[in-house]
Amino acid sequence: MEWIDWLLCAGTVMAFGFAFQMLLPPYGWLAGIFVAGLMLFRAKKKRDDLHKKE
Repeated sequence: MEWIDWLLCAGTVMAFGFAFQMLLPPYGWLAGIFVAGLMLFRAKKKRDDLHKKE
């Protein structure tokens, strides 16, 4: 992964943490981080699978 990928991952985690904090205080940030991590893991796995097929 390049530095821009890490930057986008950090931004996604922060955005989800903030959004879930607004929806589910006081522990929404934790749920947001978990959901963002799960979604990023699935996206990376899918991207890696697509690169292997090429």
